[in-house]
Amino acid sequence: MRILVCFLIFGITLDGWAAHPPLLPAPQQVAWTGKSVAIKGMINVVAHSPGSESVADSIQHFIKMVGGRSVQLTSQSASKSAFVITVMLDTDLPALRQNQEGYQLLVSPTQIELKAQTTTGLFWGYRTLQQLTDVESKSIAGCTIVDFPAFPIRGSCTMWVVVLFRLKRSNGTSIGFPIIKSIRFTGT
Repeated sequence: MRILVCFLIFGITLDGWAAHPPLLPAPQQVAWTGKSVAIKGMINVVAHSPGSESVADSIQHFIKMVGGRSVQLTSQSASKSAFVITVMLDTDLPALRQNQEGYQLLVSPTQIELKAQTTTGLFWGYRTLQQLTDVESKSIAGCTIVDFPAFPIRGSCTMWVVVLFRLKRSNGTSIGFPIIKSIRFTGT
């Protein structure tokens, strides 16, 4: 009986993972559409603005590696019958005004659109697109993502000291980590 319960628990958990691919780091905003995009037929990767060519080129090579047979890199959408992946720099994105490394990614059955204010933002959007891709089924999970770093410096490990400092000051006791005793807290 215990084994059956374990299988049921793991089955439910894995079923939840199958619905949406896990994304690391977790984006600020995600809206899943539930519709995957198949990587097949003619695909145009459009570098819509100057400066977006390097990321568009990386996306083209990635889609070819996954199994896209006819993938072209262009500066404008050439064929109306082709599936279009648009990569563009856009300085007027309301959700990303203060976030230079942020991006917006739309994956729909008709197109994929990656927008960012900087090439760094485009790069992070490309990395998320890779995570959304299921290589076995040659498909990309449909969603709309708005993401930006939570802290000004990506990958910063210094923020935990600030959090621990505030926790220690708020309750007046030690948090219980041996390393905390060796850290000298300064400031107000």
